Amino acid sequence: MAPQKHGGSSAPSGKPSAAASLLPVRKPKMEQIQADHELFLQAFEKPTQIYRFLRTRNLIAPIFLHRTLTYMSHRNSRSNAKRKTFKVNDLLLKVEKMKGDQESHSVSAHLQLTFTGFFHKIDKPSQNSENEQSSVTLEVLLVKVCHKKRKDVSCPIRQVPTGKKQVPLNPELNPAKPSTFPSLAVSSNEFEPSNSHMVKSYSLLFRVTRQGRRDFNGLTNGETNENIDVSEEPPARRKRNSSNRDEGDKTFVAQMTVFDKNRRLQLLDGEYEVAMQEMEDCPVNKKRATWETILDGKRLPPFETFSQGPTLQFTLRWTNDTPDKSTAPIAKPLATRNSESLPQEHKPSSVKPAQTV
Repeated sequence: MAPQKHGGSSAPSGKPSAAASLLPVRKPKMEQIQADHELFLQAFEKPTQIYRFLRTRNLIAPIFLHRTLTYMSHRNSRSNAKRKTFKVNDLLLKVEKMKGDQESHSVSAHLQLTFTGFFHKIDKPSQNSENEQSSVTLEVLLVKVCHKKRKDVSCPIRQVPTGKKQVPLNPELNPAKPSTFPSLAVSSNEFEPSNSHMVKSYSLLFRVTRQGRRDFNGLTNGETNENIDVSEEPPARRKRNSSNRDEGDKTFVAQMTVFDKNRRLQLLDGEYEVAMQEMEDCPVNKKRATWETILDGKRLPPFETFSQGPTLQFTLRWTNDTPDKSTAPIAKPLATRNSESLPQEHKPSSVKPAQTV
Protein backbone atom coordinates (compact mmCIF):
# COMPACT_ATOMS: atom_id res chain seq x y z
CA MET A 1 0.00 0.00 0.00
CA ALA A 2 2.81 2.31 0.72
CA PRO A 3 4.38 2.19 -2.75
CA GLN A 4 1.00 3.03 -4.38
CA LYS A 5 0.58 6.20 -2.31
CA HIS A 6 4.07 7.20 -3.24
CA GLY A 7 3.45 6.76 -6.95
CA GLY A 8 0.14 8.57 -6.83
CA SER A 9 1.64 11.44 -5.02
CA SER A 10 4.51 11.73 -7.46
CA ALA A 11 2.31 12.05 -10.61
CA PRO A 12 0.52 15.30 -9.82
CA SER A 13 3.79 16.82 -8.67
CA GLY A 14 5.26 16.37 -12.21
CA LYS A 15 2.45 18.29 -14.18
CA PRO A 16 2.94 21.72 -12.65
CA SER A 17 6.70 21.43 -13.17
CA ALA A 18 6.22 20.77 -16.92
CA ALA A 19 3.81 23.69 -17.28
CA ALA A 20 6.19 25.89 -15.41
CA SER A 21 8.97 24.89 -17.76
CA LEU A 22 6.89 25.70 -20.92
CA LEU A 23 5.68 29.20 -19.95
CA PRO A 24 9.06 30.91 -19.82
CA VAL A 25 9.84 29.53 -23.34
CA ARG A 26 6.72 31.19 -25.01
CA LYS A 27 7.18 34.68 -23.59
CA PRO A 28 10.41 35.48 -25.46
CA LYS A 29 8.83 34.37 -28.76
CA MET A 30 5.84 36.75 -28.45
CA GLU A 31 8.06 39.63 -27.49
CA GLN A 32 10.36 38.85 -30.37
CA ILE A 33 7.47 38.71 -32.81
CA GLN A 34 6.16 42.05 -31.61
CA ALA A 35 9.60 43.59 -31.82
CA ASP A 36 10.13 42.19 -35.30
CA HIS A 37 6.74 43.54 -36.33
CA GLU A 38 7.60 47.00 -35.09
CA LEU A 39 10.93 46.89 -36.85
CA PHE A 40 9.18 45.78 -40.02
CA LEU A 41 6.76 48.69 -39.81
CA GLN A 42 9.54 51.14 -39.16
CA ALA A 43 11.64 49.78 -42.02
CA PHE A 44 8.88 49.63 -44.65
CA GLU A 45 6.67 52.55 -43.63
CA LYS A 46 8.41 55.22 -45.73
CA PRO A 47 9.16 52.97 -48.72
CA THR A 48 5.52 51.91 -48.78
CA GLN A 49 4.42 55.54 -48.90
CA ILE A 50 6.95 56.24 -51.61
CA TYR A 51 5.82 53.34 -53.78
CA ARG A 52 2.19 54.32 -53.33
CA PHE A 53 3.07 57.83 -54.45
CA LEU A 54 4.97 56.47 -57.46
CA ARG A 55 2.05 54.26 -58.42
CA THR A 56 -0.38 57.18 -58.27
CA ARG A 57 1.94 59.43 -60.24
CA ASN A 58 2.49 56.76 -62.87
CA LEU A 59 -1.26 56.50 -63.35
CA ILE A 60 -1.59 60.26 -63.78
CA ALA A 61 1.59 60.95 -65.76
CA PRO A 62 3.17 57.75 -67.04
CA ILE A 63 6.90 57.71 -67.60
CA PHE A 64 6.78 55.12 -70.36
CA LEU A 65 4.70 56.25 -73.31
CA HIS A 66 2.78 53.74 -75.31
CA ARG A 67 4.68 54.54 -78.50
CA THR A 68 8.03 53.67 -76.84
CA LEU A 69 6.98 50.20 -75.68
CA THR A 70 7.73 47.38 -78.08
CA TYR A 71 4.75 45.33 -76.99
CA MET A 72 2.42 48.26 -77.80
CA SER A 73 3.86 49.20 -81.19
CA HIS A 74 0.40 49.02 -82.74
CA ARG A 75 -0.41 52.29 -80.96
CA ASN A 76 2.47 54.11 -82.63
CA SER A 77 1.22 56.49 -85.31
CA ARG A 78 4.60 56.83 -87.03
CA SER A 79 5.55 54.75 -90.02
CA ASN A 80 9.11 53.80 -90.91
CA ALA A 81 8.33 52.74 -94.45
CA LYS A 82 10.30 55.68 -95.93
CA ARG A 83 13.53 54.48 -94.36
CA LYS A 84 13.94 51.84 -97.04
CA THR A 85 13.97 54.42 -99.85
CA PHE A 86 15.85 57.15 -97.95
CA LYS A 87 19.04 58.58 -99.49
CA VAL A 88 21.44 61.07 -97.98
CA ASN A 89 21.60 63.12 -101.18
CA ASP A 90 17.89 63.87 -100.85
CA LEU A 91 18.62 66.15 -97.90
CA LEU A 92 20.52 68.59 -100.12
CA LEU A 93 17.67 68.69 -102.63
CA LYS A 94 15.14 69.42 -99.90
CA VAL A 95 17.25 72.24 -98.46
CA GLU A 96 17.77 73.82 -101.88
CA LYS A 97 14.06 73.61 -102.60
CA MET A 98 13.18 75.28 -99.30
CA LYS A 99 15.80 77.95 -99.95
CA GLY A 100 14.34 78.70 -103.37
CA ASP A 101 10.82 78.96 -101.97
CA GLN A 102 11.99 81.40 -99.32
CA GLU A 103 13.82 83.55 -101.86
CA SER A 104 10.79 83.73 -104.14
CA HIS A 105 8.60 84.63 -101.19
CA SER A 106 10.98 87.27 -99.88
CA VAL A 107 11.24 89.05 -103.24
CA SER A 108 7.48 89.37 -103.69
CA ALA A 109 6.36 89.99 -100.12
CA HIS A 110 6.47 93.49 -98.69
CA LEU A 111 4.98 95.60 -95.93
CA GLN A 112 2.47 98.16 -97.18
CA LEU A 113 1.56 101.21 -95.09
CA THR A 114 -1.40 103.39 -96.09
CA PHE A 115 -1.58 106.61 -94.06
CA THR A 116 -5.03 107.97 -93.31
CA GLY A 117 -3.88 111.23 -91.75
CA PHE A 118 -2.07 113.09 -89.00
CA PHE A 119 -4.43 114.44 -86.33
CA HIS A 120 -3.31 117.28 -84.09
CA LYS A 121 -5.78 119.29 -82.02
CA ILE A 122 -5.28 123.06 -82.32
CA ASP A 123 -6.70 125.22 -79.54
CA LYS A 124 -6.86 128.63 -81.25
CA PRO A 125 -6.41 128.93 -85.00
CA SER A 126 -4.65 132.02 -86.29
CA GLN A 127 -6.85 134.77 -87.72
CA ASN A 128 -4.14 136.38 -89.85
CA SER A 129 -2.97 133.19 -91.55
CA GLU A 130 -3.22 133.14 -95.31
CA ASN A 131 -3.78 129.42 -95.87
CA GLU A 132 -4.14 126.76 -93.23
CA GLN A 133 -1.66 123.95 -93.63
CA SER A 134 -3.34 120.91 -95.16
CA SER A 135 -0.53 118.34 -95.03
CA VAL A 136 2.57 117.37 -93.10
CA THR A 137 5.79 115.63 -94.11
CA LEU A 138 6.10 112.05 -92.87
CA GLU A 139 9.38 110.15 -92.92
CA VAL A 140 9.45 106.43 -92.13
CA LEU A 141 12.68 104.84 -90.90
CA LEU A 142 13.40 101.18 -90.26
CA VAL A 143 15.38 100.86 -87.02
CA LYS A 144 17.52 97.74 -86.64
CA VAL A 145 18.84 96.89 -83.18
CA CYS A 146 21.72 94.43 -83.61
CA HIS A 147 23.27 92.04 -81.12
CA LYS A 148 26.19 93.46 -79.21
CA LYS A 149 29.58 92.00 -80.09
CA ARG A 150 32.44 91.62 -77.66
CA LYS A 151 34.13 94.80 -78.84
CA ASP A 152 30.92 96.86 -78.85
CA VAL A 153 30.06 98.99 -75.85
CA SER A 154 26.34 99.07 -76.64
CA CYS A 155 24.02 97.41 -79.12
CA PRO A 156 24.58 98.80 -82.64
CA ILE A 157 21.52 100.63 -83.98
CA ARG A 158 20.99 101.22 -87.69
CA GLN A 159 18.35 103.48 -89.22
CA VAL A 160 17.35 102.75 -92.80
CA PRO A 161 15.17 105.40 -94.53
CA THR A 162 12.25 103.87 -96.41
CA GLY A 163 10.67 107.01 -97.86
CA LYS A 164 8.87 110.32 -97.30
CA LYS A 165 5.22 111.09 -97.90
CA GLN A 166 2.87 114.04 -97.61
CA VAL A 167 0.14 113.03 -95.17
CA PRO A 168 -3.10 115.04 -94.85
CA LEU A 169 -3.44 117.06 -91.66
CA ASN A 170 -6.69 116.66 -89.72
CA PRO A 171 -8.65 115.15 -92.64
CA GLU A 172 -12.40 114.86 -92.47
CA LEU A 173 -13.85 111.48 -91.60
CA ASN A 174 -15.91 111.29 -94.79
CA PRO A 175 -15.54 108.01 -96.68
CA ALA A 176 -12.90 108.29 -99.38
CA LYS A 177 -11.25 105.94 -101.80
CA PRO A 178 -8.20 104.05 -100.50
CA SER A 179 -6.19 105.18 -103.51
CA THR A 180 -6.39 108.81 -102.42
CA PHE A 181 -4.33 108.15 -99.29
CA PRO A 182 -0.52 108.07 -99.53
CA SER A 183 1.02 104.63 -99.21
CA LEU A 184 4.52 103.31 -98.61
CA ALA A 185 5.96 99.84 -99.20
CA VAL A 186 8.84 98.26 -97.27
CA SER A 187 10.43 95.17 -98.81
CA SER A 188 10.85 92.10 -96.64
CA ASN A 189 14.52 92.04 -97.62
CA GLU A 190 15.02 94.93 -95.24
CA PHE A 191 14.21 92.65 -92.32
CA GLU A 192 17.49 90.81 -92.69
CA PRO A 193 20.94 91.10 -91.04
CA SER A 194 23.63 93.19 -92.67
CA ASN A 195 27.31 93.98 -92.12
CA SER A 196 27.86 90.71 -90.24
CA HIS A 197 25.56 91.87 -87.43
CA MET A 198 22.69 89.65 -86.41
CA VAL A 199 19.68 91.91 -85.95
CA LYS A 200 17.91 91.49 -82.64
CA SER A 201 14.73 93.47 -83.33
CA TYR A 202 13.12 95.58 -86.05
CA SER A 203 10.95 98.63 -85.48
CA LEU A 204 9.38 101.42 -87.52
CA LEU A 205 10.19 105.02 -86.61
CA PHE A 206 7.63 107.62 -87.75
CA ARG A 207 8.88 111.21 -87.95
CA VAL A 208 6.33 113.91 -88.78
CA THR A 209 7.48 117.45 -89.59
CA ARG A 210 4.87 120.18 -89.38
CA GLN A 211 5.78 123.60 -90.71
CA GLY A 212 4.94 126.70 -88.71
CA ARG A 213 2.03 128.76 -89.96
CA ARG A 214 2.75 132.27 -91.25
CA ASP A 215 0.53 135.34 -91.41
CA PHE A 216 0.34 137.95 -94.16
CA ASN A 217 3.46 139.79 -92.84
CA GLY A 218 5.60 136.68 -93.14
CA LEU A 219 5.61 136.02 -89.38
CA THR A 220 5.27 132.67 -87.79
CA ASN A 221 2.23 132.03 -85.63
CA GLY A 222 2.72 133.62 -82.24
CA GLU A 223 4.90 136.61 -83.26
CA THR A 224 3.57 140.19 -83.04
CA ASN A 225 4.30 143.35 -84.97
CA GLU A 226 5.79 144.98 -81.88
CA ASN A 227 9.03 143.02 -82.21
CA ILE A 228 9.85 144.29 -85.71
CA ASP A 229 10.51 147.84 -86.80
CA VAL A 230 11.80 148.06 -90.35
CA SER A 231 12.97 151.69 -90.18
CA GLU A 232 14.94 151.54 -86.92
CA GLU A 233 15.92 147.87 -86.69
CA PRO A 234 19.68 147.17 -86.58
CA PRO A 235 21.10 144.47 -88.91
CA ALA A 236 21.94 142.10 -86.02
CA ARG A 237 18.41 142.23 -84.68
CA ARG A 238 17.00 141.88 -88.18
CA LYS A 239 19.07 138.71 -88.67
CA ARG A 240 17.92 137.34 -85.33
CA ASN A 241 14.27 137.94 -86.17
CA SER A 242 14.69 136.23 -89.54
CA SER A 243 16.12 133.17 -87.80
CA ASN A 244 13.16 133.11 -85.44
CA ARG A 245 10.79 132.96 -88.39
CA ASP A 246 12.48 129.78 -89.60
CA GLU A 247 12.12 128.02 -86.25
CA GLY A 248 8.39 127.44 -86.55
CA ASP A 249 8.70 123.76 -87.62
CA LYS A 250 7.72 121.07 -85.16
CA THR A 251 8.80 117.43 -85.29
CA PHE A 252 6.81 114.55 -83.82
CA VAL A 253 8.13 111.01 -83.47
CA ALA A 254 6.75 107.56 -82.62
CA GLN A 255 8.20 104.05 -82.79
CA MET A 256 6.53 100.66 -83.17
CA THR A 257 8.15 97.21 -83.00
CA VAL A 258 7.73 94.97 -86.04
CA PHE A 259 9.76 91.92 -84.92
CA ASP A 260 10.81 91.51 -81.29
CA LYS A 261 14.02 89.89 -80.07
CA ASN A 262 12.38 86.44 -80.35
CA ARG A 263 11.53 86.97 -84.06
CA ARG A 264 7.84 87.21 -83.29
CA LEU A 265 5.76 89.44 -85.53
CA GLN A 266 4.08 92.22 -83.54
CA LEU A 267 2.40 94.24 -86.31
CA LEU A 268 -0.31 92.28 -88.07
CA ASP A 269 -2.84 93.33 -90.69
CA GLY A 270 -5.16 96.01 -89.37
CA GLU A 271 -5.76 99.70 -88.74
CA TYR A 272 -3.48 101.45 -86.26
CA GLU A 273 -3.45 104.79 -84.47
CA VAL A 274 -0.19 105.66 -82.74
CA ALA A 275 0.30 108.51 -80.27
CA MET A 276 3.22 110.75 -81.18
CA GLN A 277 5.44 113.01 -79.11
CA GLU A 278 7.13 116.25 -79.96
CA MET A 279 10.85 115.91 -80.46
CA GLU A 280 11.78 118.46 -77.79
CA ASP A 281 9.33 117.11 -75.24
CA CYS A 282 10.35 113.44 -75.28
CA PRO A 283 13.98 113.15 -74.10
CA VAL A 284 12.98 110.14 -72.00
CA ASN A 285 14.43 106.80 -72.99
CA LYS A 286 12.02 104.36 -74.62
CA LYS A 287 12.47 101.86 -71.80
CA ARG A 288 11.49 104.48 -69.21
CA ALA A 289 8.71 106.10 -71.21
CA THR A 290 5.24 105.98 -69.66
CA TRP A 291 1.89 107.57 -70.30
CA GLU A 292 2.76 110.27 -67.75
CA THR A 293 5.67 111.53 -69.87
CA ILE A 294 3.36 112.53 -72.73
CA LEU A 295 2.17 116.14 -73.12
CA ASP A 296 4.82 118.12 -71.19
CA GLY A 297 4.99 115.66 -68.33
CA LYS A 298 1.35 116.19 -67.36
CA ARG A 299 -0.55 113.16 -66.24
CA LEU A 300 -2.74 112.09 -69.12
CA PRO A 301 -4.73 108.84 -69.35
CA PRO A 302 -4.10 106.77 -72.47
CA PHE A 303 -7.56 107.31 -73.94
CA GLU A 304 -7.31 111.10 -73.61
CA THR A 305 -3.93 110.96 -75.30
CA PHE A 306 -5.54 109.90 -78.58
CA SER A 307 -8.11 112.71 -78.38
CA GLN A 308 -5.79 115.58 -77.39
CA GLY A 309 -2.26 114.61 -78.34
CA PRO A 310 -1.00 114.27 -81.92
CA THR A 311 -1.76 110.88 -83.46
CA LEU A 312 -1.00 109.16 -86.74
CA GLN A 313 -3.51 106.80 -88.33
CA PHE A 314 -2.47 104.23 -90.89
CA THR A 315 -3.44 100.85 -92.29
CA LEU A 316 -0.87 98.05 -92.26
CA ARG A 317 -0.94 95.12 -94.64
CA TRP A 318 1.50 92.34 -95.56
CA THR A 319 0.99 91.78 -99.28
CA ASN A 320 2.51 90.03 -102.29
CA ASP A 321 2.50 91.20 -105.91
CA THR A 322 -1.26 90.73 -106.00
CA PRO A 323 -2.89 93.58 -104.04
CA ASP A 324 -5.87 91.51 -102.93
CA LYS A 325 -3.86 88.72 -101.33
CA SER A 326 -2.45 89.14 -97.84
CA THR A 327 0.29 87.07 -96.23
CA ALA A 328 -0.48 87.90 -92.59
CA PRO A 329 -3.59 87.24 -90.48
CA ILE A 330 -5.83 89.94 -89.08
CA ALA A 331 -4.56 91.63 -85.93
CA LYS A 332 -5.63 89.85 -82.74
CA PRO A 333 -5.73 90.98 -79.12
CA LEU A 334 -2.46 91.16 -77.23
CA ALA A 335 -3.36 88.12 -75.11
CA THR A 336 -3.38 85.79 -78.12
CA ARG A 337 -1.03 87.65 -80.48
CA ASN A 338 2.18 85.85 -79.44
CA SER A 339 0.66 82.45 -78.68
CA GLU A 340 0.36 81.23 -82.27
CA SER A 341 3.12 80.66 -84.77
CA LEU A 342 3.08 83.04 -87.72
CA PRO A 343 4.26 82.38 -91.27
CA GLN A 344 6.34 85.57 -91.31
CA GLU A 345 8.64 84.34 -88.56
CA HIS A 346 10.90 82.41 -90.93
CA LYS A 347 13.97 84.22 -92.14
CA PRO A 348 14.50 84.58 -95.89
CA SER A 349 17.95 83.60 -96.98
CA SER A 350 18.58 86.51 -99.32
CA VAL A 351 20.42 89.43 -97.79
CA LYS A 352 20.12 92.98 -99.11
CA PRO A 353 22.66 95.58 -97.94
CA ALA A 354 20.96 98.45 -96.15
CA GLN A 355 21.86 102.09 -96.29
CA THR A 356 23.22 103.76 -93.19
CA VAL A 357 22.15 107.15 -91.96
